[in-house]
Amino acid sequence: MNIGQNRKTLEAISILVGTIVGSGIFAIPYVIMKAGLWVGIFYFLFFTIVILVIHLFYGEIVLRTTKVKRIVGYGEIYLGRSGRNLLFVSSMVGLFGSILGYLILGSSFLATVFGATQEGNPFFVLVFWALLSLGIIFDWKRVSFLDFLMVILLIITVIVITAASFAKFEVGRFQAIDWKYLFLPWGVIFYSMAGASAIPELREVLGENKNKLKRVVVCGTIIPVIIYFLFSLGVIGASGAQTTPDTIMGIKQVFSGGLIYLIAIFGFLCVATSYLALGIILKKIFILDLKIKPIRAISLVCLVPLILYLLGIKNFLQIISFLGLWLGAVEGMLLIAMHRRAKVAGDRQPEYSLKIPTIVYWILGVIFMVGPILSIIFVKY
Repeated sequence: MNIGQNRKTLEAISILVGTIVGSGIFAIPYVIMKAGLWVGIFYFLFFTIVILVIHLFYGEIVLRTTKVKRIVGYGEIYLGRSGRNLLFVSSMVGLFGSILGYLILGSSFLATVFGATQEGNPFFVLVFWALLSLGIIFDWKRVSFLDFLMVILLIITVIVITAASFAKFEVGRFQAIDWKYLFLPWGVIFYSMAGASAIPELREVLGENKNKLKRVVVCGTIIPVIIYFLFSLGVIGASGAQTTPDTIMGIKQVFSGGLIYLIAIFGFLCVATSYLALGIILKKIFILDLKIKPIRAISLVCLVPLILYLLGIKNFLQIISFLGLWLGAVEGMLLIAMHRRAKVAGDRQPEYSLKIPTIVYWILGVIFMVGPILSIIFVKY
């Protein structure tokens, strides 16, 4: 019995870790390199607390609700039609933006695999897009084994890059603080640490062991932070000022060809799997929830990211930063409101209940409002 419970707990933690650790990891070293090591450490500590609280909020919302929904469904239950509509728009922005980010990053990995030197080579963008669009059209389903494999591949990629980077590590490549880039890490790190979308699934995976959800959320939120920090230290310590927004183009200047190809192959497989997963999820939302005809749904999912790219929205760092600021401003505020409402209107006794002073809600609200505003005003890329 204990073995089964532990297996489900580990599976739930791996799902949350796999959801959080994504394309954003490749942008973090650059923003920390620009802003400075101490600024990066501050953001890691600061957002670990903020994101952990928000994840725990959402976990309690899920446990206080008998029906298992997704964030849009919970928004309708606790915030009405306006909350549902705001969260739906936010979900669409997040999904399309993430797919666009994966398109840019995946094409960069693909170009590296084939030895191309031009960053953002449009040929590889089109090849990556065409290949993965076929997967979305024909619904190449992922199974739990592939989900697990994706996490393993990503972890292997991170370990290889980190280990190789520490072999060329020099402390002198770090700078303490550069005030011009003080707000640059805000959106990128927030986006990279957000994983609330996985929490309803964690409840289903745990089954009768819902009392372990709080522990799963805490572990699954903190583990990615450790991965991000070690990864960033290694990359910056090896690449220094050569660190690039997608990491891969920078480390190509530092490491030998064989290692780069290995990293690029692993990275491509990870990004391709994530691109495919998000594309299929978005297609199902259009077909099943919005009742859009399949051909139109597929056209939207496949063509919108490519059109955005062709219109010139192709800066990976700016896309990731915008998504982080958007998620913080919209979903962060709405989750606070949902948590307060669920305390009163929930129809189920939760396995854990957070005792949050009103001042904490206000502080979080100010963070989610002021942070993005300051970042938009002062951020320098």
